[in-house]
Amino acid sequence: MKKTDDAPVIARRISEFLCDYAPQFLTSSEHTLKGYKDSLVLYFQFLQESSISPEDLSRFHLEKDWIEKWIIWLDEIRSIKLDDIHLEAAKSSDLLSLDEPKSFLVR
Repeated sequence: MKKTDDAPVIARRISEFLCDYAPQFLTSSEHTLKGYKDSLVLYFQFLQESSISPEDLSRFHLEKDWIEKWIIWLDEIRSIKLDDIHLEAAKSSDLLSLDEPKSFLVR
């Protein structure tokens, strides 16, 4: 796969999402914010175990196919129950959804 300059942009957008957008527009609950962070940690752990280094991260890794692989990984490798998987996916959907770009992802 061709190397892109997406990684720094994605990292900045994730930081903006977690520090600015989510607390202001999605929730004031510290537990929910921690859930968002935990979901992203799990997603990036999955990417690393799939041989995707932080430097190689691109928009491609935020598409539906990769999210579906992550859900399977959560179930098979992490033994997270289906209900928990839906929760994890829902927590990340605002950030990772490409169907409806959010203002914090599109500049």
